Formats: sequence, structure tokens, C-alpha cells
Amino acid sequence: MYCKETYLGNITVADRFIKKLVCRAVTSCFGVAGMGDRSFADHMMTGFFRLRALTHGIAVRTKGSSLTADIHITVTFGTNIAAVRDSIRSKVKFVIGEYIGLPVEQVNVYIDGVI
Repeated sequence: MYCKETYLGNITVADRFIKKLVCRAVTSCFGVAGMGDRSFADHMMTGFFRLRALTHGIAVRTKGSSLTADIHITVTFGTNIAAVRDSIRSKVKFVIGEYIGLPVEQVNVYIDGVI
């Protein structure tokens, strides 16, 4: 949860909203086939037949006034993985900065598979 104090009062942004912004930014990037699971334990907790949330595969941490995002994705076969990674990093930094005004310290992109 991110809290910012302004002259009009306090603004609180929930992690769920930040995850949705990150998910929309990531899925709009060329070469992203889907979002991956954060870990095997998370996969086992959600179950095989249960619908998973739109934001699975994304973990955000706010530390002070900066954000760190861990993103697990699956890429399409034949795309340049480094270009996809760089595109995701720049898009996430732009979107979070534009919508929330929160500086992004680090964006970690993990490639879980190729389809």
C-alpha cells in the first residue's frame, strides 16, 4: 500500500490497483503471451481448477516512496527476449509514474516459458 501526503490530505493507493496497472502495461507489450505463476507454492495454493486473478505473476513492494515489481511472464516463440524485457521495464516505469507519480526503483522480469 502506498500513502502520499498532500496539502489536501492523504492519498492511499492499494497494492491491488498497482498490480492491475502493471498487468495492463505488461500484457500490452509485444511478445508477451501470458502471465506466469510467481512460484510453485502459489500455484499449488490457487489449485488447478480454480480461476486465478488477473494479477497472478505480479508482486509489488513499496519501500518508502519507491516501488519494486517482480513480473513473471511467458513470451511468444521467435521474439527477442531482451527486447520484450526492456519494453516491459520501460512501460511499467512510465505507467506507474504517469498514473500514481510513484518512482519505480526496480522492475524484475522473469521469463517462465516460451509458447
